[in-house]
Amino acid sequence: LLLTLVLKGVSMRMRQKLTEQPADLLGRATQLRWKLLEWAERKRWIPTNDCTASHSLLMQNGRWWQHDPSNPATSFYFTALEGQALFDSLVRSHGTEARISSYAIEHGWLLNTWSGLITLSKNRQAAREVSCGCGDRLAVGRSIRWIRDSFIALQRNQTNYAHFLVEVAPSLIAFEKYLQAFPSLTIGAGFGKEILRRAGFKLKINCVTPPSLLRVRRVEVLRMLPSGYIQPNLLHELAERINHSVQPDQSGSEVVLLIRSARDSRQLQNWREVASLLSEVYPDLDVVIPGDIPFPEQVRRLSRARIVVAAQGAHAINLLWARKLEHYIEITANGDGYVAAVAEALGAQVHVCFGKALGSLGHELPYSQLQFADFEIETQILAGVLRCL
Repeated sequence: LLLTLVLKGVSMRMRQKLTEQPADLLGRATQLRWKLLEWAERKRWIPTNDCTASHSLLMQNGRWWQHDPSNPATSFYFTALEGQALFDSLVRSHGTEARISSYAIEHGWLLNTWSGLITLSKNRQAAREVSCGCGDRLAVGRSIRWIRDSFIALQRNQTNYAHFLVEVAPSLIAFEKYLQAFPSLTIGAGFGKEILRRAGFKLKINCVTPPSLLRVRRVEVLRMLPSGYIQPNLLHELAERINHSVQPDQSGSEVVLLIRSARDSRQLQNWREVASLLSEVYPDLDVVIPGDIPFPEQVRRLSRARIVVAAQGAHAINLLWARKLEHYIEITANGDGYVAAVAEALGAQVHVCFGKALGSLGHELPYSQLQFADFEIETQILAGVLRCL
């Protein structure tokens, strides 16, 4: 008994040391292991390890927004050798098609980091195809979880509300029939449980937020749609399911202004002036702060919207619930355009109003700082857009 306890203590300390190592260092060590195994296979010292996808689907009629369609590696969702099947499909189709695949892993490790997923497994093809994220993947922290007999959907930006709705949820809808073989589904965002439940997923849902180190057995890992690939049919399907589950009433307005919660960065400081201007033109304007109300209420208050005005940010993706969306007006300081691209793909006319970042440097701020800077908009710019509707 004493020996068992000592061995368990040593094993736990070794695991804690492992989680403190930078994920990119562990990734390089794994790549070296792959190269050694390939060399041994060429020498015919060990059997060739051939791992094909368990399931694979080609998403068509999509749009690869912002990134160069001939070089998807400009995305934070690709690094060398990772996701090659998805990479090739995007290149061949000039961004209109994306092949997403899932791979069975009998046992291995998943490094679930803020910057992406690293898969450590003896199945090299599986590990390479489902790993994703930018090159600066950092340490995975001290959280260690055991995951068994589960379908796993983890990737970069998985805890962002907009990315979850546009990338994670549509990928899972596409693979829905394959999930039935597993007793559980593993995702990285706690809020995703309610969304998936309302979208009709009935299996047990585990949540493993990054950073975490996962010891996995008998799992299937899905390489999902990357950021920037927008699939309108899947988004319409998701919105239809969510609207049906919430059963919208007639409480929503045809014109909605979406504002970020006061807890968040990138605040539109003069949003009350914006609301006042909109109210003069549209007396039934509804000002919605999604981060301050329950999810079903967010859906109900957007369901009848014909015009959505929003300060740029993840909260603006609630335009998905607008069943008759005609116009999307985005107020932004950095011109990110992600949600605007989604609105356009769904058939809405998009209008962009540029504001001014607040701070001593204003627009001289580098993009990384502009991304989170508070800003304001001159109301006459918005008034000009309204006159054109």
